[in-house]
Amino acid sequence: MARTEDLIQAQAPRSGPVITLIGVNHRSASLNQLEQAALDEEGVRRALQAMAEDARVAEAVIVATCNRTEAYLFAHEPEGGAARIGRELIRSLGEVDDGSIYVKFGRDVVSHLCRLAAGVDSLMVGEVQILGQVKQAHALAVEQHVAGPVLGKLFGTAFRAGKRARTETQIGQGPVSVSYAALGLAQKIFSDLREHTVLMVGAGQAAAIAARHFAETGVGDLIIANRTPETAAMLASALGGRPLPLDQLGEALAIADIVITATAAPEPIVTRDLAAAAKARRGNRPLVFIDIAMPRNVDLRVNELEGVFVHDMSSLESMVKKNFERRRREIPRVEAIVAQEVERHERWEKTLTVASTIRDLREQGEAIRKREIAGWQGKIPPAELERLDLITRAIINKLLHLPTTRIRRPREEGGDPITLLAAVRELFGLDQSDDPDDSRSRGALPDEDDGRRGQ
Repeated sequence: MARTEDLIQAQAPRSGPVITLIGVNHRSASLNQLEQAALDEEGVRRALQAMAEDARVAEAVIVATCNRTEAYLFAHEPEGGAARIGRELIRSLGEVDDGSIYVKFGRDVVSHLCRLAAGVDSLMVGEVQILGQVKQAHALAVEQHVAGPVLGKLFGTAFRAGKRARTETQIGQGPVSVSYAALGLAQKIFSDLREHTVLMVGAGQAAAIAARHFAETGVGDLIIANRTPETAAMLASALGGRPLPLDQLGEALAIADIVITATAAPEPIVTRDLAAAAKARRGNRPLVFIDIAMPRNVDLRVNELEGVFVHDMSSLESMVKKNFERRRREIPRVEAIVAQEVERHERWEKTLTVASTIRDLREQGEAIRKREIAGWQGKIPPAELERLDLITRAIINKLLHLPTTRIRRPREEGGDPITLLAAVRELFGLDQSDDPDDSRSRGALPDEDDGRRGQ
């Protein structure tokens, strides 16, 4: 594997600052390497604060999830300066070898982040949480005053790519995990889970994940039954449910509508006799078991009872496989969306010249002035209209004189040329016509989304 320094030397642009990405993820590194590079939210805050105090860094955003730690940088230093800063960050986190670290520049960074937000680069294709996590990463950098207009535009492009991928394709549709498939199955059987009682048997990792899915969707009542009452109580408290000792399972089966079983018991804990006794107390109300345990927690003979239905891992895994294949088939369509957004971002980058920005700024001012003048046509005498035209033209020229002068002399004003031009275009909304779907400023802060920690 090439050393990171060799990659920087080979790939870094030779003049001027450029958007840079340096990081590790599930594709480049082992689980141990990822653990070494992991950052929690407080760790991200500290890293961003260090970036904000580093005179070499103009802008920074850090995306840290269970399966990646990535630093997106825009630095004053050319020729790989940002990549070296990012490498310092990654190495400061632990024993991460050079072979696990990847470096990207310019267009490759835009494409990488768009693919990530669109769910193509996730460990689980079409993963729903990553877009929210990318938005939270940018919001945190904004909060720490280290994300500016250049990375703002980059992340705005990625947000749009992620949103388009989920609205224009089926990349995120259908559950692709067994625990989430259990929820999907329950929703197919019962139209509104808020009217029904869910019993979760078990409180281990698989049970906790499944219970969280149901709690976040909303159920009428959530009961957590576990052999260890303290564990059941902790999970129930976290999810707004209520705990139940496992020795009261029979009573719980009599009132539950959906029973999810996920214990490590070597033998079935729901026997035919136990289910039959519960059914006798339920009248005509159906009882649905979704068994996500291996080995099974529900005796196969329970399915023989009238009004009792048992779904196990075989049916759930079939559903997961079908949905996963459907998501994979959507990848080419998502890649086409990503390519469009990368091209759009490159068009924006080409406007980051002094001549283009001054021209667009003056054209915008003149367009506004002419619209206002047109509103007075026929309302005042022609001579007054001509005088108004001259006055407003002079006002526009005077208003824009100082901004255009400083745009021409960014270094004399103590700023970075690209950052200044990007800020001007964002501040005055000069790229709005190129992005009709985005009502926000061109730096596009994240909107609300689910940012739970995941891929």
